[in-house]
Amino acid sequence: MTLQVDRLHLTEDGLQAFQNADAGGVLVKPASFALGDFVGETTSVQSSIQGNTLHSGKVSYVEVLNKNTVRFTMDIPEGIGSYAGSNITELILFSEIGTVLAYGVIEPVKKYESKALRIDVLLSSTDTELTTIDVTMAEFGSIPSVASVDFLPNP
Repeated sequence: MTLQVDRLHLTEDGLQAFQNADAGGVLVKPASFALGDFVGETTSVQSSIQGNTLHSGKVSYVEVLNKNTVRFTMDIPEGIGSYAGSNITELILFSEIGTVLAYGVIEPVKKYESKALRIDVLLSSTDTELTTIDVTMAEFGSIPSVASVDFLPNP
C-alpha cells in the first residue's frame, strides 16, 4: 500500500498522544515541522524524514475542519531552497514536546530561494477524534498577571 499523497498520516505516537489528550483533558500542541526531498515509494508512516531535510520551522496555522480533520499551514521564507529550486516531497509534524505526530508524502513542490512558499496539508483520522488539538499559535508568551499576591499559587 502506498501512502495517500498530500495528506498527513498519524504515527503510532501521534495516535497515542491524541488518545491520551482525549482521556486526560489536555490538548495536543503541534509546534514544528520538517520538509524533505525523498524520492521513491513510501508504504508506511515514517517517524523521520527519509530524504534530506530541506527546512524545518514552526507551524504557522492550525484549523480544525471537523472532529476528524485538521488543516496545517506551514510558511517557508525566502532564502530557503536553491536558485534552481528544491523539490519538497515529504513532511513531518512534531508536537511541542518533540513527539512525531504525523508524516506525509506530498506532490513535489519546487521551492526557489528567491520566493516564499506556503504549504497547506490535511490530517484526517478515523481512529480518533482530533478535537483535542491546540489551535493557538503565538510567537511569544506573556507572564500571567493577578490582582493580588494572595491569588498566586503556593510555591
